[in-house]
Formats: sequence, structure tokens, C-alpha cells
Amino acid sequence: MGETGRDEEDDGAIGSLIGPGSYLEGDRLNELLSLISIELMRRATKMGLADDGARALRQVLLLWMRKLHSTPYDPRRLGFFVSEFSDPDRKRVERGLEMLGQCLPMVRQDGWAGKIVVDLSPWLNDTDEQLIADLHRQWLIEHVRAVQQACHQAELMIGRHLDPQLPQSERPGVRPRLTLLQERWDDLQNRLRLTRGDHLEEALADPWALYDEVAELEHLHDCVIGLQADPDATPLLFSTLWQLEGPSKLQALSLSRGRGKDRPDLMRVC
Repeated sequence: MGETGRDEEDDGAIGSLIGPGSYLEGDRLNELLSLISIELMRRATKMGLADDGARALRQVLLLWMRKLHSTPYDPRRLGFFVSEFSDPDRKRVERGLEMLGQCLPMVRQDGWAGKIVVDLSPWLNDTDEQLIADLHRQWLIEHVRAVQQACHQAELMIGRHLDPQLPQSERPGVRPRLTLLQERWDDLQNRLRLTRGDHLEEALADPWALYDEVAELEHLHDCVIGLQADPDATPLLFSTLWQLEGPSKLQALSLSRGRGKDRPDLMRVC
């Protein structure tokens, strides 16, 4: 796998999800790689791949998931050595790889002792709309739910800290700002929609609109906390409420605006 440049195919839907065009990492990426691995095992079984071949594919996919984290530049191909397999039965491994080679393109360099390259492209391509739709739903649903939960916590904290009875409200110049923030909060509450859990499907259909609301809520939350938080406590900024969702936010915003309307299958909730 080369580490410089990007193949044109990796700019497509698959590459944008798990390859060089993806913003996902950690659990978000692992969930997609696991889903793909399970799907490829299902397809292999459907094609009649025998037991030894399925065992070999299982090992290939484990290596693929591991190596894709460090070298995501070519997510459809995997280079490895037989010695990297955990199966101690070398003959069984070789039989399995022979069977797998009848299903997927495979190149052996210097026989079984050399590097082997398996091409997953026939089972992992940008024309597979159902698989791509499943991948989108898998990460986006969990991401939006996490964002909505963070927004719910932010709303609770805003309501709690806008209390004029808090000791901090007696500081010079605070009450006029507190009144202004209360007015902004009353107005925003009437306009918030997609940040709330009962509008999950709408948020999935238009992540851009969701983040328009999130931006307003985040700004107001941090203004309120900055003004009214206990000076002896650690201020809880909005960004800490959703922790590792930042990369997923970029992934959501990288979707073309209106894709949910043009391609409802990508955003439909199961």
C-alpha cells in the first residue's frame, strides 16, 4: 500500500467512509470496518466458500482492519505474509487462500513465502448502494444521537445557570448581561428542533441544518457558563459534552447538502 497520493477510486463513497477521505476514527471507524467484515463473510458464504477458505478470509479481514488504521490509502487491497496469520496449520492456510483466490483477485510474490496481495474491490466498490447506505446509517445515527444527547445536557445547564439567584449574579455588570442571555435563550428555545431526540429522522436527513442549530446552542451555552459558572469549579464547555464526536461532525458536514432528500435510502432509520 502506498502512503503518498490517493487513487481516484478512493475519492469515492467507500474511500470517503473508511479510506483517505474519511474523518472517522476510533470506535466510529471500527464499527464500519466490523460491519464491512461481517458483510464480506456473509457474501463469501453465499458464494459457497468452503470452511478453509472462510477461515482464510477471516484472517485476511482481521489483518485488513488492523492495517487500515495505519495505512488507509488503499482500503480495497491488503498486502500480507502468511506468517502473519494466527492459524498454526500452514497447509490449511494455503488451502484456504487457494479457495479464496477463486473468489477474489490475489497476487502471490515468490510463492507462499512471499507477499500476498488480496484485492477486495469485487466485494467493496462504489456501485454497491446498499452497503454504502448501511455504512452511512451505522455511523450517522449513532453520531446524531450523541450530538442530541450533548445538546440536551447543554439545555439543562443553560437553564440552571441562568438563575438570577446564583451568587455570581451579584457581581457588577452581570445582571444586564444575564437579562440579554435570557432573552436569547427564550428565542432559541422556540427555534431548536433537530437537536432534540424526537426529531432524529429529520436531523439525519439534513446534518447541515442540525449543525446550524448546534452552533447557536454551543455559543449560547459557553456564554452562559462563562458568565455564571462557579469560579471555583471547572467550567464545562460545550465541546466537552460530546467528547470524541468532532471528527464525526466533519464527516457529517462533508455530506452534500440535501443528500438526504435526493437519496433517502442513505439516511433512513431502521
